[in-house]
This record gives sequence, C-alpha cells and structure tokens, in this order.
Amino acid sequence: MSAKKILIIEDEPAVSELIRRKLEMAGYETSCAFNGSQAGFYARTGKPDLITLDLNIPAESGEIVYSKLKAADATKNIPVLIVSSEADSMRVEKMIMKTGAVKEDIFSKPIDFAALLGRIAFYLSEKTAQD
Repeated sequence: MSAKKILIIEDEPAVSELIRRKLEMAGYETSCAFNGSQAGFYARTGKPDLITLDLNIPAESGEIVYSKLKAADATKNIPVLIVSSEADSMRVEKMIMKTGAVKEDIFSKPIDFAALLGRIAFYLSEKTAQD
C-alpha cells in the first residue's frame, strides 16, 4: 500500500520543514505550498489525502484558501487541519463560526505533534473505510 499524501500549506520554511519531517517520520508522503496561490494548485494536482493549513500565509489568507478548498468539487472532501499561532485565537473562533471548521481540527503553534498525528490517523482511517 502506498503512503498517504499530505499537503502542508505553511509560509515559514522552518515550520514547514519541521512538519514535513515529523509527517515523513510517521510514514506519510508530503508536499509543501508556501502561499495561498500555490495551495489550490497543489491541492488539485497533487491529490493529497489530507491538508494542513496555516492561517497566516501570503497571497490569499488561510480563511480564503479553506473556503475555496471546501467549495471546489475536486478538493471539498479533503480533510483540512488548521495550524495557527495562539495570537490568532479570535481569528480562529471567527473562522469556526464562518466556515463550520471543527475545533478538533485546529492546532496552535507550537504544534502538539502527538495530537496532530492522532487527528491525521483518524481522518485517514475514515477515508480508507469509505474507499
């Protein structure tokens, strides 16, 4: 069975690299987008099984990217886990209300990787059961 693919949308190279390494150590295949413009393209063409999305990205905000991903037929069923700095707590609350994002899918920086990996495993096992 091939490794599940995860798209990391994160503009900070050090954070992106840390997430990539942790996910690859857990057996996942990764790709990275560094801004909102790349995010949609990589999500459509790379066909990831799951996406991690930082809210603070250039070109298009994380909220806009999230909304576009959930509106497009090609990407609407891909689980999206949101990564945000704690300073963005009000922004996160607004996003939950506006988009219907689930609180359990939002992770603060610094990232609790055990929790993140657990949530990833949850979504990917659901996807495998549906397939």
